This record gives sequence, structure tokens and C-alpha cells, in this order.
Amino acid sequence: MTDLRLGTATADITPTWPLTLAGFAARTEPAQGVSRPLQVHVSVLETSHDGSPPRRAVVVVADLLWWAAEDVDSLRQAIATESGTTPDMVLLSATHTHSGPQTSHRASREIGAADPRFTTLLREQVLTAATAAVAKLEPVTIERFVGSCDLGFNRRAERNHPGPVDATLTVIRFERANGSPATLWVHFTCHPVITQEPLISSEFCGVAMTQVTDRVGAPAIYLQGCCGDINPVVPGEARSWRGTDREVVQAGTMLAEAVTGLLATGTPEPIAPIPLAAHALAVDLPFDSVPSVELLRERTSHCGLDGEVAQALLAHPEWCNPTIPLMLQRLDIAAGCSLLAINGEVVVEYGLRIREWSGGSVLPLGYANGMTGYIPTARIIAEGGYEAGDAAPYFFLPGPFSPHVESLLDDAIITILAH
Repeated sequence: MTDLRLGTATADITPTWPLTLAGFAARTEPAQGVSRPLQVHVSVLETSHDGSPPRRAVVVVADLLWWAAEDVDSLRQAIATESGTTPDMVLLSATHTHSGPQTSHRASREIGAADPRFTTLLREQVLTAATAAVAKLEPVTIERFVGSCDLGFNRRAERNHPGPVDATLTVIRFERANGSPATLWVHFTCHPVITQEPLISSEFCGVAMTQVTDRVGAPAIYLQGCCGDINPVVPGEARSWRGTDREVVQAGTMLAEAVTGLLATGTPEPIAPIPLAAHALAVDLPFDSVPSVELLRERTSHCGLDGEVAQALLAHPEWCNPTIPLMLQRLDIAAGCSLLAINGEVVVEYGLRIREWSGGSVLPLGYANGMTGYIPTARIIAEGGYEAGDAAPYFFLPGPFSPHVESLLDDAIITILAH
């Protein structure tokens, strides 16, 4: 018999000083205030099985664009030490809000410059929350609810009308022995890109989780899916990132109502705990081409993004390798309930495949454990556009990906699902 315990804690990571926001090259002015505070949520899970030593896993979710790849290893080690587990059992997930600070130096300053003061704040608050979560460990059971929400649309619809969408809404409810909810994990797939206002904001994800928390009386934590090409629908706007906080609230409320409605009318599926386990896999994704040193030297005198990328690649020749590793981490939470974290901006088709190939038992997470860049399919690469390769310079990638990335990633997904 396996027993499960859970402890959660939340810490504020809202910076109190002016800094640039990450996510939009068109937004050039620094943050002028706070619209919605930023938080980090830590869930510590512990299983004990037939007298064997307990196992712990840690799921960290923060209101960030992404986690800095250069900090992930040391942070996972620190969290593991603080929580009494090993780094492979630590998963870092980001909501992908475009109204928070930049965390990584492997990203163009056009989408936000990393501030070391925020990096320090983030690390301190994550470790503080991890300590608090361990102290709150208590016995829980798990139920799963599956429904839908029509908040998202495929922003590449003009190239591939209407384009695939993942409208699945999954809620994992952890319950105490008395039947009261301890924590909710809410998994959905949609870009938090409603507003370009120069205001710090957790975007619609934060609005939704705050409303659900207030209504249910337990912390609600947002798990972001593979939303690389999925944007939220904003009434009256052809492109959803032209909205304001009013539209942020509208979208957040729509998601919150879908969650609470699902909890009220949906059929819960009990999930049996099993010993916690983690599996990892790296797949080398090839670039279509890599510029020569001579070409990069010529480009260093160019203005704007082109020159910045050339300078960055010359300063880091290891970034000009013909391939880049994409990391996959599967965390098994319970029988038929796992998380699959990918450190990339993954388009929705991969998330849909993960759901299908796992029979719905695995929840895909993009923007987890660092950031590689946009991960397109071969079709998207052939169609062209932002996700296909135009975004590559913002991640200091040496070039667009080869169409072969699709078959390589599909094989990796199949392998890690079968592990």
C-alpha cells in the first residue's frame, strides 16, 4: 500500500524596483507599476510504500516567462537539498506570463534584460517556499476532473485555418482526510499574452487561480501546457495581445468559471497513489544551418537584433553547435497521472500527441526546467512565420530548426512515455 502526503506553500516574487518586462519586443518602456502580483508556488509530495524509505518530489510553478537555463541545475540542487530529495525529482514550471521580469541571459535584450537582483529574489523565495511546504506535509488523496474551456485559438490560423487547439481542462484535486480540498492543480494550454501594458502582471493565469482559490478555499496552481501557437481570445481584438487589464480579468474569469463549473458538475476520477518516480531524456535537435564565424563577425556591426545575436554567438561559440539538447522530464505522481516537462516553447500539436499517446494520463508542460526556444513541427517550418524560425534570434539560436526535429521529438516522447 502506498500513502501520499502533500505540502504546499506560496511566496511573493514581485519586484519592488523598476525593471524591464520580458516577452514583447514592441514594449520598450520599463514597468511602471504592478497590476497583478507575481507568485511562486511549491508543492512537495511524499510517498511511503510498505515500509520502504519515503520518496519526495517537488513541483515549482512561478509567474515567469520561463526559467533561466543557466540557473536550472543549481536551483534544482538547492531545492532538492532543502526538501530532502534529489534534483531529478524537482520540476520547475513557468506560467509563461509576458508581464514579468526576464530571467535568462540567453535571450535578446529586446524581449527583456535579466536583472540579477530579481534572480536573487526568485531563488530566495523559492527556497523559502520549499521549506514551508515540507513543514506542511499532510495525508491526501487524489481526484482528477477533465473538461474543456474555449479560451484559446491557434494564432497561426491564417496559415493553417483553423489550426489545432487543445481546449482540454484538467484539474487534479488533492483532498484531506476530512474531504476538504488541500490544493488544486489546474492544467490548461494558452499563452498569457493579452496585454502589453508596462505593468507587472501574472496575466489571466493569475486572475483565474486567485478566483478559484477564493471560491474553493484551497490554493489553485496553474500548469501551462504546450501553448507555443495558442493565444487567448479577447472580444473585440483581432490580435489578443492588444488588450488591457480589463481583458485580462475577462479571460481569467472565463477560465475560473470553467474550473469551478467542472468541480461542481464534473465526475471525479479517483487516482491511486504509487511510489513517486522520475525519468529524464535528452534529444539533440538539429538546426537547418549554422552561420560561420566569418559571417558572424560581419554581422557584429549590424544594428538591432542581428548585431546583438552575432555578438552573443561569438562570445559563446558553444551556442553555434549544429544541435541543441531538448530536455524531457516525466514525473509520475500517481497511477495514470504523470507530468511531462519540456524545456521549450512547444507548439500545441506535440501536447495533443502526448495526451493521445498516453491515453490522457500524462499532462504536457512547456516552459519547464529552462528554455531552448520555439519547437515547431515540420509543417510549421514549411509554412514559415514566427514559430517556424523567425523567433530563433530572440533565443540566441544560431539558426532555424531542421524539419527533422519533429520525428526526433516524436521518438523521444514515445520513448519516455514507455519508460
